[in-house]
Order: sequence, then structure tokens, then C-alpha cells
Amino acid sequence: MLFDDLRGVFLFEGLSDEQLHDLIAAGDEVHFQSGDVLFQEGEAADFWWVLVKGRVELLRRTRWEESVAGVMDRPGVWAGGFLAWADQAGYMATARGASPGVMLRVPAKALGDLARAWFPFGVHLIEGFFQTVRNMEALSRQREALAALGDVGREPAGGRRPRGGTRRLARVARGRRRVGHRPRPGGSGGRRCLVRARRPDPRRRNARTGPGMGGQHAVGGGAAVGGEGGNGPGFGTGGGDEVLRAAR
Repeated sequence: MLFDDLRGVFLFEGLSDEQLHDLIAAGDEVHFQSGDVLFQEGEAADFWWVLVKGRVELLRRTRWEESVAGVMDRPGVWAGGFLAWADQAGYMATARGASPGVMLRVPAKALGDLARAWFPFGVHLIEGFFQTVRNMEALSRQREALAALGDVGREPAGGRRPRGGTRRLARVARGRRRVGHRPRPGGSGGRRCLVRARRPDPRRRNARTGPGMGGQHAVGGGAAVGGEGGNGPGFGTGGGDEVLRAAR
């Protein structure tokens, strides 16, 4: 029955009846229904699948979604079997039945043995082509991964900043530029004071700056920083350190 179905298929036109019988004897007939998963993307491609009847969708997962990358809907269309040409190789997509059908499933090792016995020169060409495609596939996957990393740090449309990990990474990056920070006693709204150590400058030991952020910025040995009238929150510095207030 399976021989009659495959004899007129374009894929096996170059095979004799004996060779086609040997190929069918090395494999088995697999019946599937709509929604059945025949093989999974990334798993070892240890079987060669040839469509006899029906329709099969090939699904690929990119980033966080799954999409249809191709369709097997013509008798003789095949997938998998890559372990016939390489020691390590996986399926490049997931096969899921889109209608009831039949497939011929041949172990990759048996396929490789038959192919090398029938046309060794053709096997050399297949192996070279397969390695090229495999390298291109790895490069494509690498680019997809880099593109996904770039989207993590990109600000979405509408000007709204992303929450979660991206904002935490930004805080860590800002923190590396700080010498130190600590909460301002009695402060509110998460305000903090930053302390930057500088060399003592005799010319500025008794200097004072103008008002800002509700008080005077004092610089000098043991001077205290406070709000207007000396009642505001603050802390003391010594040795000519400069105290800056920063709102976050």
C-alpha cells in the first residue's frame, strides 16, 4: 500500500523498485491527526519524515512567540533526518498536523547507510551543503538573540519608561558614578544627600554658597548643613568636604 503511494512521488523517481522497497522496509508508516505533534524544534533530528498524505505545519519559536514557518502539503516533501549527515543536529522547527494524514518515518542512521551505498558522491555534496546551512542557521539565531537584548533597553512608544529590570539596571549604572550616598535624616519623598570627597582647599574653607534647596550649603571644618534658620535636616562634614544635595 505504501509502496503504491510513493512510487509516483517526485522524490523517489530516481530509485528503482528494489531501492524503494529497501527504504520503506527501513522505516515505518505513521498516521497522524490534526493537532498531533510529530517532532519538536531543537530535539535530535534522528528521523527522516516524508509526507505521504495530509497537511503538516512547521512552527518556529522566535523570542516569545510561535509562528508558522512553512507547510508540508505535497506528497514527497520531507523534513529532519539531519543525523544522517552530522553527529549532532536538531530539528529546525516543530511539526504539527493540520489535517489527518500519513508520513513515512525512516531512522536517520538507516537513511545515511542507504544513501552512501547508493550514491557516495551525492552524500559528499549533501554533507557540504548541510554544514553551510547549519552555520547560517546558527548565525541567524545569534542575531535574533542580540536583537532581543537590544529591545530590553529600548524605551517603548509613548514616552513611558519600562518598569522592572531595565530601571533597576539604570539605577545600578548611576550608582557606580557615586562616591557614596545615605538618606538625609528627617527627609521625605526619598531625597538623599551625596558626599563627594575632595582635597582641602584653604581658599574655600570659610566660603559660603547661596541659598538652594531650602537652606545654606556650608563648606569647612566640622560645619553643619541645615535648613533655613538652622532647623532643617542635615549632617556635618569635616576636612573641607563639599556637601551636595541631590533630589531623586
